[in-house]
Amino acid sequence: MLKTLFFNVALTTLLCTAPAFAQTVADQIDDPVILALPDGFAPDGITIASDGTIYVASFFDGKIVRGSVGGSEISDVLVEGVADRPGWGMDIDDTEGRLFVAGGFSGTARIYDAETGALDAEIELTDVGIVNDVIVTSHAAYFTNSSAPEVYEVPIDANGAVSGDVRTITLTGDFQFDAEFFANGNGIVEARDGVLIVNHSYLGKIYAIDTATGIAKDISLGQDIVSSDGIAIDGLTLFGTEPLENQVAEIELSGTLDDARVVRRFTADILDFPSLVALDDAYVYVVNAKLTTERSDNVTYHIVGFRR
Repeated sequence: MLKTLFFNVALTTLLCTAPAFAQTVADQIDDPVILALPDGFAPDGITIASDGTIYVASFFDGKIVRGSVGGSEISDVLVEGVADRPGWGMDIDDTEGRLFVAGGFSGTARIYDAETGALDAEIELTDVGIVNDVIVTSHAAYFTNSSAPEVYEVPIDANGAVSGDVRTITLTGDFQFDAEFFANGNGIVEARDGVLIVNHSYLGKIYAIDTATGIAKDISLGQDIVSSDGIAIDGLTLFGTEPLENQVAEIELSGTLDDARVVRRFTADILDFPSLVALDDAYVYVVNAKLTTERSDNVTYHIVGFRR
């Protein structure tokens, strides 16, 4: 309850103080794909396996459900929810069949068997801050902390084994951190080997992060900003949700990652605080988180799919 209260207060502060800026008008999509989630689910984390299985985690209790991108609902319970065990960002290691989940206020990383839902490991990353999102690469899983200028590296060896020897990567260079911001570094993706992209939710910036040094380079968006929650990448195309505007931005990155530009924004009437995002070959799937709506068992939740 205390964690939920803290989040609501912080979110209200963010809504009232986020920077004002001009942006392109979002295209209205009238016929998005709608995948129903269980009532009262309160979704946040999302990831899609190569076989089209889509997994969604609950923001408050870490419950995980799964379904198919070709279906109409995501309701098969893989992991039961537990109070005070949040499920924020999530990514799948397709090679080993594992789900990596960012533990939010718990400060932990959790690893589940993607087929059985068994908890393989729970790793403490920090006792201060919000472990917000995760990306799995060929040699590590990387987690952001929205209330500290840090990224956590959980190594994966050549045999696919996960190590509990966490390396804390302190973000320096262009990265701007302010302890008063509820959402600093948030979403995370891999741009190429050794380089991550992390977005700053409050400032609307994106950074290229050298994993060896922690040095962050601002990827200039020109006069635009994108105040994203989650981000997802395909080649040099980056998608970021903009929850305060109930829309999604599509961003074209330069090959050098020195600059980028917003090529379009899109939305649908159903969007209500879209949080995280995942991709398959045909669609952009967005978590319709409704985080400004009081949670109850009667609230309906969805994943919303937009054709790419």
